[in-house]
Amino acid sequence: MKIAGVLAALLLASAPASAQSPFGAEVDLNLVVAIDVSESVNDIEWNQQKQGYIDAFLSEEVLGAILSGPLQRIGVMIIQCAGTSQQAVGTNWLLLEDEESAGRLADLIAGMRRLYYFSKDTSIAGCMYYGMSALDSSPFTTTREVIDLSGDGEHDGHGWLDHARAMATERQVIVNGIPILTDVEDLEQYYREFVITGAGSFTVVAKDFASFGQAIRRKFVLEIASNQ
Repeated sequence: MKIAGVLAALLLASAPASAQSPFGAEVDLNLVVAIDVSESVNDIEWNQQKQGYIDAFLSEEVLGAILSGPLQRIGVMIIQCAGTSQQAVGTNWLLLEDEESAGRLADLIAGMRRLYYFSKDTSIAGCMYYGMSALDSSPFTTTREVIDLSGDGEHDGHGWLDHARAMATERQVIVNGIPILTDVEDLEQYYREFVITGAGSFTVVAKDFASFGQAIRRKFVLEIASNQ
Protein backbone atom coordinates (compact mmCIF):
# COMPACT_ATOMS: atom_id res chain seq x y z
CA MET A 1 0.00 0.00 0.00
CA LYS A 2 1.25 3.47 -0.84
CA ILE A 3 -0.12 4.97 2.38
CA ALA A 4 1.63 2.32 4.46
CA GLY A 5 4.88 3.04 2.65
CA VAL A 6 4.62 6.77 3.36
CA LEU A 7 3.80 6.12 7.01
CA ALA A 8 6.73 3.74 7.30
CA ALA A 9 9.08 6.40 5.95
CA LEU A 10 7.67 8.95 8.38
CA LEU A 11 8.15 6.52 11.26
CA LEU A 12 11.84 6.15 10.49
CA ALA A 13 12.34 9.85 9.84
CA SER A 14 10.73 10.88 13.13
CA ALA A 15 12.75 8.52 15.32
CA PRO A 16 15.70 9.65 17.42
CA ALA A 17 19.07 8.68 15.95
CA SER A 18 20.16 7.06 19.23
CA ALA A 19 17.43 4.46 18.83
CA GLN A 20 18.54 3.24 15.41
CA SER A 21 19.71 -0.38 15.09
CA PRO A 22 21.84 -2.40 12.63
CA PHE A 23 20.02 -2.80 9.34
CA GLY A 24 19.14 -6.24 7.99
CA ALA A 25 19.60 -8.41 11.09
CA GLU A 26 17.42 -11.51 11.14
CA VAL A 27 15.31 -11.85 14.29
CA ASP A 28 12.89 -14.35 15.80
CA LEU A 29 10.18 -11.72 16.16
CA ASN A 30 9.34 -8.13 15.25
CA LEU A 31 7.24 -6.77 18.12
CA VAL A 32 5.34 -3.47 18.08
CA VAL A 33 4.24 -2.43 21.57
CA ALA A 34 1.24 -0.06 21.42
CA ILE A 35 0.50 2.05 24.51
CA ASP A 36 -2.83 3.78 25.20
CA VAL A 37 -2.21 7.50 25.89
CA SER A 38 -5.78 8.78 25.56
CA GLU A 39 -7.49 11.04 28.09
CA SER A 40 -8.79 8.13 30.18
CA VAL A 41 -5.20 7.41 31.24
CA ASN A 42 -4.08 9.87 33.90
CA ASP A 43 -0.48 10.80 34.72
CA ILE A 44 -0.16 8.24 37.51
CA GLU A 45 -1.47 5.48 35.22
CA TRP A 46 0.83 6.60 32.40
CA ASN A 47 3.83 6.29 34.70
CA GLN A 48 2.62 2.91 35.96
CA GLN A 49 2.52 1.70 32.37
CA LYS A 50 6.01 3.03 31.66
CA GLN A 51 7.45 1.44 34.78
CA GLY A 52 5.73 -1.83 33.91
CA TYR A 53 7.44 -1.92 30.51
CA ILE A 54 10.81 -0.96 32.02
CA ASP A 55 10.61 -3.70 34.65
CA ALA A 56 9.45 -6.26 32.09
CA PHE A 57 12.25 -5.66 29.60
CA LEU A 58 14.84 -5.69 32.41
CA SER A 59 13.48 -8.92 33.91
CA GLU A 60 15.27 -12.26 33.76
CA GLU A 61 12.05 -13.89 32.56
CA VAL A 62 11.71 -11.74 29.43
CA LEU A 63 15.41 -11.90 28.61
CA GLY A 64 15.25 -15.67 29.06
CA ALA A 65 12.34 -15.85 26.61
CA ILE A 66 14.34 -13.84 24.08
CA LEU A 67 17.38 -16.08 24.47
CA SER A 68 15.23 -19.21 24.12
CA GLY A 69 14.59 -18.46 20.44
CA PRO A 70 16.59 -19.95 17.56
CA LEU A 71 18.25 -16.61 16.78
CA GLN A 72 18.18 -15.32 20.38
CA ARG A 73 17.16 -11.80 19.41
CA ILE A 74 14.01 -9.83 18.64
CA GLY A 75 13.18 -6.39 17.24
CA VAL A 76 11.05 -4.06 19.38
CA MET A 77 9.38 -0.74 18.64
CA ILE A 78 7.05 1.22 20.93
CA ILE A 79 4.22 3.42 19.64
CA GLN A 80 1.69 5.64 21.41
CA CYS A 81 -1.98 5.58 20.42
CA ALA A 82 -5.00 7.76 21.11
CA GLY A 83 -7.60 9.05 18.61
CA THR A 84 -8.06 8.26 14.93
CA SER A 85 -5.07 10.20 13.61
CA GLN A 86 -3.22 10.45 16.91
CA GLN A 87 -0.42 7.91 16.87
CA ALA A 88 3.29 8.50 17.22
CA VAL A 89 6.66 6.82 17.69
CA GLY A 90 7.56 6.19 21.32
CA THR A 91 10.89 4.47 20.70
CA ASN A 92 12.17 3.40 17.29
CA TRP A 93 13.26 -0.13 16.40
CA LEU A 94 15.85 -1.64 18.70
CA LEU A 95 17.50 -5.04 18.60
CA LEU A 96 17.09 -6.90 21.91
CA GLU A 97 19.62 -9.68 22.42
CA ASP A 98 21.24 -9.21 25.84
CA GLU A 99 21.13 -7.27 29.11
CA GLU A 100 22.89 -4.28 27.55
CA SER A 101 20.35 -3.82 24.75
CA ALA A 102 17.48 -4.36 27.21
CA GLY A 103 18.97 -1.62 29.36
CA ARG A 104 19.12 0.74 26.39
CA LEU A 105 15.44 0.14 25.69
CA ALA A 106 14.56 0.67 29.36
CA ASP A 107 16.41 4.01 29.30
CA LEU A 108 14.53 5.07 26.17
CA ILE A 109 11.20 4.18 27.79
CA ALA A 110 12.14 6.08 30.95
CA GLY A 111 12.79 9.20 28.87
CA MET A 112 9.75 8.76 26.62
CA ARG A 113 7.45 11.79 26.50
CA ARG A 114 3.71 11.28 26.50
CA LEU A 115 1.74 12.59 23.50
CA TYR A 116 -1.96 13.30 22.86
CA TYR A 117 -2.82 13.69 26.54
CA PHE A 118 -6.14 15.42 25.87
CA SER A 119 -7.56 13.02 23.28
CA LYS A 120 -11.02 11.80 24.28
CA ASP A 121 -11.10 9.08 21.62
CA THR A 122 -9.42 5.69 21.65
CA SER A 123 -8.99 4.43 18.10
CA ILE A 124 -7.95 0.78 18.24
CA ALA A 125 -8.26 0.69 14.44
CA GLY A 126 -5.91 3.64 14.06
CA CYS A 127 -3.47 1.93 16.40
CA MET A 128 -3.57 -1.26 14.31
CA TYR A 129 -2.99 0.64 11.05
CA TYR A 130 -0.08 2.52 12.57
CA GLY A 131 1.30 -0.68 14.09
CA MET A 132 1.31 -2.37 10.69
CA SER A 133 3.10 0.62 9.17
CA ALA A 134 5.60 0.39 12.02
CA LEU A 135 6.23 -3.24 11.10
CA ASP A 136 6.81 -2.14 7.50
CA SER A 137 9.49 0.23 8.77
CA SER A 138 11.47 -2.43 10.64
CA PRO A 139 15.12 -2.79 9.65
CA PHE A 140 15.02 -6.42 10.76
CA THR A 141 13.87 -9.48 8.80
CA THR A 142 11.62 -12.10 10.37
CA THR A 143 8.84 -14.58 9.70
CA ARG A 144 6.82 -13.48 12.73
CA GLU A 145 5.22 -10.06 13.33
CA VAL A 146 3.22 -9.12 16.43
CA ILE A 147 1.36 -6.01 17.58
CA ASP A 148 0.96 -5.94 21.35
CA LEU A 149 -2.01 -3.66 22.03
CA SER A 150 -3.07 -2.45 25.48
CA GLY A 151 -5.84 -0.13 26.63
CA ASP A 152 -8.64 0.52 29.12
CA GLY A 153 -11.51 1.04 26.68
CA GLU A 154 -13.29 -0.05 23.54
CA HIS A 155 -12.75 1.39 20.07
CA ASP A 156 -14.54 4.74 19.84
CA GLY A 157 -12.65 6.60 17.13
CA HIS A 158 -13.70 7.06 13.51
CA GLY A 159 -11.54 4.29 12.09
CA TRP A 160 -12.77 0.92 10.85
CA LEU A 161 -11.89 -1.72 13.40
CA ASP A 162 -13.19 -4.67 11.36
CA HIS A 163 -11.18 -3.53 8.34
CA ALA A 164 -8.00 -3.01 10.36
CA ARG A 165 -8.35 -6.43 11.95
CA ALA A 166 -9.01 -8.08 8.58
CA MET A 167 -5.93 -6.38 7.14
CA ALA A 168 -3.80 -7.70 10.00
CA THR A 169 -5.22 -11.18 9.47
CA GLU A 170 -4.51 -11.04 5.73
CA ARG A 171 -0.94 -9.90 6.39
CA GLN A 172 -0.49 -12.67 8.99
CA VAL A 173 0.26 -10.07 11.64
CA ILE A 174 -0.65 -11.37 15.09
CA VAL A 175 -2.49 -8.89 17.32
CA ASN A 176 -2.44 -9.70 21.04
CA GLY A 177 -4.22 -7.67 23.70
CA ILE A 178 -3.81 -6.58 27.29
CA PRO A 179 -7.16 -5.12 28.38
CA ILE A 180 -6.95 -3.01 31.55
CA LEU A 181 -10.17 -3.48 33.52
CA THR A 182 -10.66 -0.05 35.05
CA ASP A 183 -13.62 1.37 33.11
CA VAL A 184 -15.15 -1.44 31.03
CA GLU A 185 -15.95 -4.61 32.97
CA ASP A 186 -16.29 -6.95 29.97
CA LEU A 187 -13.30 -5.49 28.12
CA GLU A 188 -11.48 -8.82 27.94
CA GLN A 189 -14.39 -10.38 26.04
CA TYR A 190 -14.48 -7.34 23.74
CA TYR A 191 -10.77 -7.76 22.97
CA ARG A 192 -11.28 -11.46 22.27
CA GLU A 193 -14.20 -10.85 19.90
CA PHE A 194 -13.16 -7.67 18.11
CA VAL A 195 -9.44 -6.97 18.58
CA ILE A 196 -7.04 -9.90 18.74
CA THR A 197 -6.33 -11.89 15.61
CA GLY A 198 -3.85 -14.33 14.11
CA ALA A 199 -2.57 -17.80 14.89
CA GLY A 200 -2.10 -18.22 18.62
CA SER A 201 -3.32 -14.70 19.45
CA PHE A 202 -4.32 -14.18 23.08
CA THR A 203 -5.13 -11.69 25.84
CA VAL A 204 -3.66 -11.23 29.30
CA VAL A 205 -5.81 -9.17 31.65
CA ALA A 206 -4.55 -6.40 33.91
CA LYS A 207 -7.08 -5.80 36.69
CA ASP A 208 -5.90 -2.19 36.97
CA PHE A 209 -2.91 -0.02 36.16
CA ALA A 210 -1.22 -0.95 39.44
CA SER A 211 -1.07 -4.59 38.31
CA PHE A 212 -0.18 -3.73 34.70
CA GLY A 213 3.54 -4.44 35.19
CA GLN A 214 2.96 -8.01 36.32
CA ALA A 215 0.52 -8.63 33.48
CA ILE A 216 2.77 -7.22 30.74
CA ARG A 217 5.76 -9.22 31.96
CA ARG A 218 3.75 -12.43 31.75
CA LYS A 219 2.42 -11.42 28.36
CA PHE A 220 5.87 -10.70 26.92
CA VAL A 221 7.16 -14.08 28.09
CA LEU A 222 4.23 -15.89 26.45
CA GLU A 223 4.47 -13.75 23.32
CA ILE A 224 8.20 -14.14 22.81
CA ALA A 225 8.48 -17.76 23.88
CA SER A 226 5.73 -18.73 21.43
CA ASN A 227 8.44 -18.57 18.77
CA GLN A 228 9.14 -22.10 19.92
